[in-house]
Amino acid sequence: MPVALKDVAKIEKGTEDIRSISRAGGKFAIGIGIMKQPGTNAVEVGDEVKKRIKEISATLPEGVEIGVRFDLTTFISESVKELYYTLIMAALLTSLVCWLFLGS
Repeated sequence: MPVALKDVAKIEKGTEDIRSISRAGGKFAIGIGIMKQPGTNAVEVGDEVKKRIKEISATLPEGVEIGVRFDLTTFISESVKELYYTLIMAALLTSLVCWLFLGS
């Protein structure tokens, strides 16, 4: 036996399509993405965005918040720090091995 769509769903005619709903902390939110231009430094762009967010937060009406929810530049910064650490350790260990085995 066929089932009519009106029996299992609420059908409304409207002009707006809701494709996704964003929530942050259980409240409705609006998400935006910021992408760097080719040839620019991602970490510098991220730092500048965070600086501007602080400036904008001071001018927002009460109850409106702005914040960063996902930031790839943190991963990039930590990777660079780890790279520097690894390079320094490699240089020290290489120097130590040369000194121990070659005596100079």
